[in-house]
This record gives sequence, structure tokens and C-alpha cells, in this order.
Amino acid sequence: MNQLPLWDGPVHDIPEGIDTLVEAMNGTRLCVQVFGAPDAPLQVQLEGRGAQLISLSREFCVDLAARGFRVVRVDNRDAGRSQKFPDRPYDLTTMADDVAGLIEVFGGEPATVCGRSLGGMVAQLVALRHPRLTAGLGLFYTAPRSGRAVAADSPAAASGGSAAEAVPGETEWVEDFVNSVLPLGGSLYPYDPQALIRLGHRLYVRDHDPAGERRQDRAMARTPDWSAELAGITVPTAILHGDEDEVIPLSEAEELHLLIPHSTLRVLWGMGHGQPAQLDTVFVDTCAALRAPC
Repeated sequence: MNQLPLWDGPVHDIPEGIDTLVEAMNGTRLCVQVFGAPDAPLQVQLEGRGAQLISLSREFCVDLAARGFRVVRVDNRDAGRSQKFPDRPYDLTTMADDVAGLIEVFGGEPATVCGRSLGGMVAQLVALRHPRLTAGLGLFYTAPRSGRAVAADSPAAASGGSAAEAVPGETEWVEDFVNSVLPLGGSLYPYDPQALIRLGHRLYVRDHDPAGERRQDRAMARTPDWSAELAGITVPTAILHGDEDEVIPLSEAEELHLLIPHSTLRVLWGMGHGQPAQLDTVFVDTCAALRAPC
């Protein structure tokens, strides 16, 4: 993985669709890609545990930008080409502060924040901790708390990924990636093995440090339950969840819907854990409806 230079120009000059390292207001350096007009309303797209920004397709971002948004897809800390934190423990509230600091760098106007799985948890905490920076929420196959996602006393969570780990070669890494993701697709939207192989090789080249994923596990495990605070979210909130999600069951989305006043829940039948390309239009429509472009 090549180190990115820190972007030192105006954010409206960032080239479209290119990995760019930006320093958030809280000091965290996050790798982003931007799409759409610089003066359009900001929409931040967050990925899940260990996932990199390229896991969300470029086509999705282009289509959403065409609906009148400036779309920013992000590598969370400890993933992809963003800053790594091997010696500084953190939790999901710190990750939410990263996102808030990024919104401030992009002008500080309220942004819609959309997150998948772990990213959806972070999005909730952005709205709770930084309401003035949040215009709407898209919560996709996620949950109202992180404690159920990773047991606090599990070996992965306890280690925090700080110890040296043997990193497999590219072929083995990609094979492990495909084998871990392939079973998560639903019956109507199964993953394409060849597409996963191609994505796996791209992910490996960008970043293949498993320690960062372990640190994200630890961040989930140490984050206090925030579900009792969700009644305080008043911005438009759309929840999408598959009925065949074996990572985060549908019951979690149903509870999330009950806890956030005036939220909407759409169950996507036959969908597992992930955003299948066949449903990109559904996700684009959902994201675009969160806030009418100016």
C-alpha cells in the first residue's frame, strides 16, 4: 500500500473519485473519495467493520451524486488508506467524532450520514453527539447497539489487534475474503463469486492489515449501549434491512425503528448482509430522499 500525501488545498478542489487523505477537525486523517458538485448538499457514506470505501460501488456514488449531492465515501479509521491507531484505544464515539470532524472540514453545514453495519452504528452516534452537523440518517443493516456484535471478552476484542499478526499472501487473503463474504448473501441476491474475487484483489492492494479490523472489534466491544438515547434523534431517518441477514438479525432493525421516532423501516426480502448491486436503485432512492437538494 502506497502512503497518501495529506491534501493541503481547498476541499472543493479535490479531484472526483480519487483516493484523497484529508485531516478531520479532530486530527484524524481519513481517506475519502468525493463525487458531485462541490456546492451540493453533503452526504457521507460509511462502511462496516473492516470494509474499505471501494466496497461501495463507484456507480452507486455517481448515481447518487447525479441526484444533487456531494457524495463522500470514507475509509473509517483503521481501514483502507485512513490513519491506523495501533497504540491508542478508542470506541465508536471516537469514530463518530472523526465523521463530525470530516463534515466540518467540508464546510460544516449539516450533512446526511449513511452507514452500513458498523458504519450505521457510527452514524447514529454522529446524530446523537453532533446534532447540528446531521441533516438525516440512512441506517442500513445495522443495530441500535454494538455490544451484541462483538463479545467484550472474545479473544479478538481483548487483543485489540495490537500484537503482531501473520498476514497471508494475496491469494490466500482473497480466498479467505471470498469464503467469509459469500455465505452472507441472501437467497434472492447472492454474491457473485467472480465479482468478490475481483474486489478482494483490489482490497488487498489498497490495505490488508487484519490488525485494524481487530481494533474495530474492540471499539465495538467497549462502546456503552446508546439505545436509550435514540429517542432524541429528530432528523429524517431511513432504515433498510434484509430479512435473511445472518450477521445482524432483522429484529435489531425493528427495534431501531421503534427507538427512533418517525423513522421508516423497509424490509428487503431475500437480502442478506450487504448491499447487492441489484438493489442499488433502492439505496440511491432512500439516500436521496433523506434531504431534498438545494
